[in-house]
Amino acid sequence: SMDQYFTQYIGRFTRQPHGSNQTEILTNLKGMAMEILKEFQQAHGRLPKFIVFLRDGVTEGQMLEVLQKEVQALIDALCELTGARSVKDRLRSNGPRICFAVIRKGHKVPSYVVLYDEIWHDRPDPIAMPLEQIQKMCFALCHLYGYCQMAPSLPAPVVYAHKIAERARLYYQHLEGSDSGSMLSTG
Repeated sequence: SMDQYFTQYIGRFTRQPHGSNQTEILTNLKGMAMEILKEFQQAHGRLPKFIVFLRDGVTEGQMLEVLQKEVQALIDALCELTGARSVKDRLRSNGPRICFAVIRKGHKVPSYVVLYDEIWHDRPDPIAMPLEQIQKMCFALCHLYGYCQMAPSLPAPVVYAHKIAERARLYYQHLEGSDSGSMLSTG
């Protein structure tokens, strides 16, 4: 969110290479994250203190690949923006801390798997943040969705990211007259 009330979001989309929709790994996460973080820095004169990245659409078999590629891309973007050579350097210099969580859709209420956490623990540690805290935060975010009076079952930023991806897909479909490639967004 661009504001302290979690109501202003910005997003980016990228065109995934054709055939990549089987893995749904974000191929340009570092670039998109850098753009969004620079925009935040421009608006506030600093980088955010905390980044909670909510990831949707990850199967059990993709968790390790998401951890290795997407979490690393986010870490690389932050290290590049802060001039840090490592995660330890970034954390020592009070750079942004990350919590990267995957949303798993259940019957009525989604559950969350935290893949990486620097916010609730002193050292970078895969599998760390108390699930109760992320579930409370995500439940509150469900009630901030601005397009209807009923809360969706997913946090507002995830729903907005779905909308960005769908609009991007329709945009490219219109330009090309076909449905080639897939769209993934971050917001």
